[in-house]
Parts: sequence; structure tokens; C-alpha cells
Amino acid sequence: MRRILHFICTVVIFSFSAKGATITWDGGGGDGLWSTATNWVGDVVPVPADDVVLDNSVVAGSYSVVLPGGTYNVVLNSFKVSPIAGNTITFTVPVTNTANPAFDVTGPGDAVILNSGAIFYNSSGRTMAMGGTAVTVGTTNYFRINNGAKYVHNTSSGHTNNLVSRLSKAAGTEYGIFEFDVRSAGYTISLSGRTYGTLILSSTSFGAPVTYSGSGTIPLLIMGNLQINSGVTLSLGMSADFVVNGNYVQAASSTFSLQNSTSNNTVKIKGNITSQGVVTKTGTGLPVLELSGATNQDINITGSITNSVTLQMNNVAGATLSTSLNLPYKLSLVTGKIKTTSTKILSLLDNATVTGGSSSSFIEGPMIKVGDDPFFTFPIGKGSIYAPISFNSIGLAITDEFTAEYIRANPQSIYGTSYESPFDHISYVEYWNLQKTTGSLSVPVNVILSITQYGFAKVLSSTYVARHNSGDNQWKNSGTLSRTPGPSAPPYITGTIESTPLTQLGIFTLATTDPFATNPLPVKLILFNAVKSKTGTVDIDWEIAGDMNEEIKFEIQRSENGKDFVSFYSLQST
Repeated sequence: MRRILHFICTVVIFSFSAKGATITWDGGGGDGLWSTATNWVGDVVPVPADDVVLDNSVVAGSYSVVLPGGTYNVVLNSFKVSPIAGNTITFTVPVTNTANPAFDVTGPGDAVILNSGAIFYNSSGRTMAMGGTAVTVGTTNYFRINNGAKYVHNTSSGHTNNLVSRLSKAAGTEYGIFEFDVRSAGYTISLSGRTYGTLILSSTSFGAPVTYSGSGTIPLLIMGNLQINSGVTLSLGMSADFVVNGNYVQAASSTFSLQNSTSNNTVKIKGNITSQGVVTKTGTGLPVLELSGATNQDINITGSITNSVTLQMNNVAGATLSTSLNLPYKLSLVTGKIKTTSTKILSLLDNATVTGGSSSSFIEGPMIKVGDDPFFTFPIGKGSIYAPISFNSIGLAITDEFTAEYIRANPQSIYGTSYESPFDHISYVEYWNLQKTTGSLSVPVNVILSITQYGFAKVLSSTYVARHNSGDNQWKNSGTLSRTPGPSAPPYITGTIESTPLTQLGIFTLATTDPFATNPLPVKLILFNAVKSKTGTVDIDWEIAGDMNEEIKFEIQRSENGKDFVSFYSLQST
């Protein structure tokens, strides 16, 4: 019997996905061109599935790599430029290349990584009229510019789709630079809802002034610094916030228009401000330049602020003027102090106004008011004490100039204790310096002093405005036009006192016709001693002048840094 055996053969087909290689530059071709095979390890030009690395593993020192011109197009899985410290590796899409796109990276995650020392020049010859974006990454991938690296948009081609929209926001990219240096007189930047590391705007490539404009309804975040170079105008039409976490640096011969349209937007700076250019607005909107950091901010504006731009103080840590500053429109005091000196002074120009002003936000140091404004309040103070001084004067000129400062010190120790009758004594703790530094002294001025609880006045009706007269070294009664009580602060009173019209200004303080016990201003301290005993305790004793009553309360404060004091003991007089 013949037996026939039937075999069933199963064919198993194994499918392998093609994975590209990691290709490294060796520069063997000597021409710096991407398309030269001998410039790559293995003498093979990268293909779309490959991961390309430009580093110093094979080639020592700095070097440059350039794409060919024409419509030469590169597609990769990933691209990484990683020089060792001290070296620079430059990759360029040249102006002779007009491909769309010329450089496209499609891999997952951080498809493009530029590490410190890497510079990527996108100098594509593609124009906005031609459309497209010369450099792109995949729609779900990222273009990562780490700190110390730079991407330069040196082209008029697009930058929004799959480039700016895909910039990495990871930690360590805050000071990775995205620089616009286009070759045209005007260029629109994608701002709405974007996040940049450090943003630089330049006009070097065009060789003439360049205007960068942008608008949007979603806030912009610059994680690092904003730098506006010479020959550049940055013109905003945003209705949302423009936030800079780092420093704002503006060169001479540049302009920053905070608003070119109708919105009342806010530009928030959290670092220092250094501007040699013009800060302005060109539309009908009323923009705000806000100091909104968390540490003390330096303001160094040697250029100018023009038109209706508000400077807003909104940083509890305060700010310090590094040079004098003129404000033409408005100062808004929300929180934090602005520290000034006689050589680095804040001036409000003619018709400029102040909003806010409180114990948590004021000018600590001298400030100037210029113009013919008939009434103005200087929002000044010292430490935690807000002690404004105002003037009321009709008939001023637009060039008239007043300077005011609040000094927390004993005026008697500087200007003496000779009082005009019927004064009993003047303040031991504070005085104001109000001078008319420009303009006619013949125009009468009413001076209005603030009475705070830290002036230690108890009786409003017997408290006066006293002016020191240098001629006879005597404190003069400036007369009283009105007294206005303020909020209660037992056992002390608050409010304001307005003098009669004066033609002499200078040093002012509070005076009283009552004795110390009735209206202290404050109680005069004759002696204060603190002695550490052998047991480690501290014995404190003090002596004051004048009579005391049961309403007097003593509070002892201490400080660990000599600046910030906290109360740790109080005692009621008996």
C-alpha cells in the first residue's frame, strides 16, 4: 500500500522595523558641507531615520556645518549639537537654500537639542511671500535650546508652525536664546500664548532699522531675558500680559512701544531693567510697565519713557533706582518701595500723577515734581512709615520744580531747639525737606504735613506745622489753614495739617504748644541702657523727660540684622 504523507508548511514572516543609525560628524571632507559623505563617520550622508550628532567626540575644537543651497532638504529622526565647554559648533541653513522645509526633524520627544556652545543659524533664502517654514520639528515634538545655546532666525521665512510653537519649556532652557535678526524692515513675531527662553531682537543682518511687531489675546512668557538691540523697534498690539521673568535690556537707538493699538495691556518685568532706548506707546491704549519681581529690582533707565506709559511698582521686595528717572504720565504704587538718592532721583513731569501710596508702597528717598499742577502729594516715607507731604499752590509755571524727602531722624539734633512762641517743643523723630528748586519763590505755597501714629501726636488742635528758618536758626509757626483728622490709632492721632500760604520752604516738622505729657511728639528719651548679667539675662533701663500718664505704653523691639525689628516686650506706665 502506498502511503502519501502530506506536509503542511507554515511560513512565518518576521517583520523588522528599520531603525536609523547614529551619525557623527568627523569633517573628513574638509569643506564643512552636510552633503559631503566623507564629512561623516562611515562616509555616509545621514538619511531620514538617522540620529545626527555634532559634537567633539571625533573633531576637536570649534567648527561649522552648512547645508547646500538650492532646494536641498534634510529630514532626520533627531538632531543634537553638543560641543564641549569652550567650543562653538555652528550649523547653518544658508541664504542660498530656499527649500520648504530645508531642515525637518520628525523623531519623538526633544527632536532637536542645542546644548551650550551650539549656534543654529536659519538664514534660509525663503521669504514670507513664498510661504512655509524653513526649519521644523514634528507636531508633537520639541525644539530644545538649552542654556548657553542659540537659535538665530536670520530669515524672513515663517517661524510659527512647528518651530516657535514647539519650543521646549523644560528647566534649563530659560537662558537658551531665540534671536530674531531678519533681513527685512518689518517682521511679525508670534507672541500670543508663546513661551520663549531668552528673546533677543536684532537688526544686524538688515543693516538698517527693523520693526518687530506682535499681538495676541493670550499672555506671552519669556522665561529668561528680553534684549532689544540698537536699530530695533518692538511694537506690541497685545491685549494680554507680556511677562519677562528675567532682565529687560534695551540698547540705545531702539524703541519699545508697549501698545500700538487700543488695549490697556501690562508688560511685567521680574528682573532688572536696563534701558538706553525709548519706552513709549503709539496707540490709544494705556499700557503699564510693571515691576513684579520677588527680589529687589534695579531700575537703570538712561534713555526715556515718553507718552502715556504708567510705571507700576508691584514687588514687595522693592526696587532701587540706579540712575535718575523721569516719568511723564503716571506712577502707580501697589506694593513695595522705590529707593532713591539725591543723585538717583525719581521725577514726575508736568501733569504726571500718582495712584496708590501706603505704608507698604512709597518712595524711600527724595523725589521731584515738575510742572504747574496746583496740588500734588509726594508719596514718601522711610522704613515702614508712610509719611506723605503735599503742596497746594496756584500760579505755578510748567517748569517749576519741587523736591521732597521724608527723614526719620531728630530734627533738633541737626537744626537746634530754638522755638518761636508759643511752641513748647517740636518733634524728636521726623522732619520733611520740601524745596522749590526751580521757579519763583514769590508764588505762595501751602504745605500739608501728614500726622502718622509714628509722629506720636495726641492732640490735633495743638499740633502745628513748624518751619526751620536758617536766618535766625529758629523754628517758625507756618500758620494753620486747616486740620483734618485721620483714622484712630490710640493713644495717638493721625491726619493732616495744612499751613497758611508760604513764600519760604525748607525743613518742616510737627510742633505743639502743649507739654510732653499732653502731646509728646514723642516722649523725649534721656537715657537707655541694656546690660547683660552674669546669668545671661539682659537688664534694660531708660529715662524719659516730662510727666507720664497711664496712657503711655512702652514697647521694646529687637533686630537680628539691624534693619528689621520685631516687638518682644511691652510695658504700661504706672
